[in-house]
Amino acid sequence: MPGLGQQVNDTGQAFTAGIFGAVLNKKLGDSARIFTELSVPSISRSNQNGVVISADIGGAYLFNKETQLGFRAGVGLNPNSPQNYGLLEVAQRF
Repeated sequence: MPGLGQQVNDTGQAFTAGIFGAVLNKKLGDSARIFTELSVPSISRSNQNGVVISADIGGAYLFNKETQLGFRAGVGLNPNSPQNYGLLEVAQRF
């Protein structure tokens, strides 16, 4: 999932930054899946926003075609990134 984007830092300076992500996904059945992900949502110079890189694992369970329960836990891989994080989500399609 590579890309380029326009970002603005804390001082209001606009700059172009890159993004990259890679996901390995394993389907466990009709309703469940697990994944691992490497995410680099900001690739820029240190005087802009710097490089942010993290790795996480997670899973999701589909209750029906409209409702999903998911979780993810991860770690930052450099000082610019959130060091430890977790997410629990309930997604509902309308």
